[in-house]
Amino acid sequence: MTKLSKSVAVALLLASPALAQQKPLTANQLPKSGVISYSGTFTSIDFTAPMAVTVDFGTGAVSADITVPQLGSDNSISPPQEFKPTGMLDIDGDFVAVPTIFIGGGGIIQGNFYGHGAGTVAGTIITQFCAPDCGLIRTRGGSFTAQQ
Repeated sequence: MTKLSKSVAVALLLASPALAQQKPLTANQLPKSGVISYSGTFTSIDFTAPMAVTVDFGTGAVSADITVPQLGSDNSISPPQEFKPTGMLDIDGDFVAVPTIFIGGGGIIQGNFYGHGAGTVAGTIITQFCAPDCGLIRTRGGSFTAQQ
């Protein structure tokens, strides 16, 4: 297991202690049609922010809307950063969504579904962006949990 995959595994376990006790749903347990919108929270070391995930279970398309709030102080302030990564459900019922354009930054989201009717989605988010004017790079990772 690589350092990154170990980090992702640890962050996912920390996403929600209750979910750590549950097995993620398999592809056979997911809805076969319909669009479900989830809203929840992205939690990082120095902020908590609202986020959303939308899944079209008919086509397998996944999209997310994540905003990292303003960070830093004085001349190292980075303005809020909005990311809208997209991806597809995989053969196991998981997903990874990545930015379609990575200019000045982006975010990657990995998730799994839990509960009756895939009522909960949880996983990890890793973001990296320029702040200010690409004078420095900020990287923030954390976990998320979102409900229908």
